[in-house]
Amino acid sequence: MGFTKVCLDTNIIIYYLNNKELVTTNINNFISLSGEVFISRFVDLEILRGFHFKENNLRYVTYINFRENLSILELTDVGSNIYLELYREVIRMGINKKDVDHFDILIASSAIEQNLPLVTNNQKDFVLAQKRFPHFNTLNWYDQKISFG
Repeated sequence: MGFTKVCLDTNIIIYYLNNKELVTTNINNFISLSGEVFISRFVDLEILRGFHFKENNLRYVTYINFRENLSILELTDVGSNIYLELYREVIRMGINKKDVDHFDILIASSAIEQNLPLVTNNQKDFVLAQKRFPHFNTLNWYDQKISFG
């Protein structure tokens, strides 16, 4: 794995908070080897929105502590244009707008703008972004231990 920076998708953070062993191991190993971990502001909002409707303060505190090790990506005008380009592609392809998760498009746009691979267990949600932006990569740290050496 020849990368030093990654962007995490919402599902990966949820697995981390739920102590999914491989995800936790992979993230901790990556960070310990001086890897930089980013999340999109939209991932942060999805996680915080989940806490808003639950009474689990311990997980909230765990997330806030974990988030201190992350850098949060804000969407700039460049990222906004990437989002609009992807959304236009959704319309051009005739995909039902109700079937589109706008957060996924925003998360992909944030990662694409910063040229970061996206760590996700839902790689199928980002196929359109990968087709439109071939340099955009997704990685799955859910079901296999990754060697970062």
